[in-house]
Amino acid sequence: MEVELKRSPSFVWRSLWSSLGLLKEGMVWRVGNRKNIRIWKDKWLPKPKTFQVQTYTNTLDSECLVEALIDEESRAWRVDLVQAVFNEEEAKIIVSISFSKTGANDKRIWAGSSKGNFFVKSAYFMETKLLLRNLGDSSSGRGNEGMWRALWQLDVSDKVKIETETTLHILWTCPAAAYVWGAPGGGCENSKFRKWNSSFSDFQHLWEEMVGILKLAALFCYHIWGRRNAFVFQDQFINPTTIIVMAQADLSILKEIKQKNSIRPDGGPNSASSNQQWQPPTWPFIKVNFDAAYDKDSNRMGMGIIVRDSEGGLQACLPAPREQIFSVFQAERAILHRALELCVELGMNQVIFEGDVKVVIDAINSKCEDNSWLGQEIEDIQQLMELHPTWRLSFVYRSTNNTAHTAVKVAIKEFEETVWLEDGPEVVITSILNDVSCIPQS
Repeated sequence: MEVELKRSPSFVWRSLWSSLGLLKEGMVWRVGNRKNIRIWKDKWLPKPKTFQVQTYTNTLDSECLVEALIDEESRAWRVDLVQAVFNEEEAKIIVSISFSKTGANDKRIWAGSSKGNFFVKSAYFMETKLLLRNLGDSSSGRGNEGMWRALWQLDVSDKVKIETETTLHILWTCPAAAYVWGAPGGGCENSKFRKWNSSFSDFQHLWEEMVGILKLAALFCYHIWGRRNAFVFQDQFINPTTIIVMAQADLSILKEIKQKNSIRPDGGPNSASSNQQWQPPTWPFIKVNFDAAYDKDSNRMGMGIIVRDSEGGLQACLPAPREQIFSVFQAERAILHRALELCVELGMNQVIFEGDVKVVIDAINSKCEDNSWLGQEIEDIQQLMELHPTWRLSFVYRSTNNTAHTAVKVAIKEFEETVWLEDGPEVVITSILNDVSCIPQS
């Protein structure tokens, strides 16, 4: 990454070297063992556009590593120190960052994609963003509207006034497109579409905000684009009102298809998911069910772990709260990691783990390297699973996981972790007895 271009390089090497600037812009550190990342100089915060600490250097020296911010005994951020050194925004970001609990090395990942992997397409988009950033605001900004209107009204040849067609103009600022977005009877007339100005950043914001009518908005875009192509390539004119009717008709058809697909015969995925019951493992396996609940307002979670034998008997119950949790995904991985640790502590070797966190379970079972910002927790769990070849991890529906969910309700009211052996809170025992009563008798 720091190599220099020497004299008379080959064309291939010169081409590769010319891309180093883009690579440096997009490569960031993902926190692992915290021993290679410099707090003040490296890119390690999941905070575009710089990914670097912006707080002025203070208290900690300029070469200090991220490990100085970690309490190794509790394997947690030193929150008091972080809040004292960094500004409020960056302190919140730092304490929300996950890091490896198994000592995996810090890793460089590509910030241009959500999975942390480098793709040529993502590099292209990042290069485009950099060019736009360097160019500054475009001429479509509202602040200079009067100046640009006067410029386009200059008495010069029409050839000079020809504008380059853009996606934004086709879908949004063109008068015909604007009519579609705000026309009476179109489905958007009472929405924010009619009130938004035409800058690209506002269009992005609008798209994110209008979740309720995104399907109709997508169909509008599709038919507006088709209208433009029909005019340019086939010399056909389609009235904007027709676009509205076509989009609404498509939406109606999609709703009808969805309703038909949701009606499945008995035993289909939709009917089965709500009727499935917990099933005991086959001897000599133990079954561990886990669940979690996350409170965004307090950055707190409750976790519930239930361990049962092949007859449905309770072997262990763990309801526990956790502080400093900053996302649902973080909570889901924290509960699974604690379930694995509990089985290690209890010396359980033949175990089936069941939970309803499908995204996390699928990521772990894929056994693929996870280079995302939060991937170190997935890799920690994968590593722990590999050390126990007789462990299995499976997804189940919520109806199968009710007892673990009951333990979560207990955990939310607690202030510290409690491990019950062959016993548990009364509501958990009641739920377990209910599960056992539903087991088919052979």
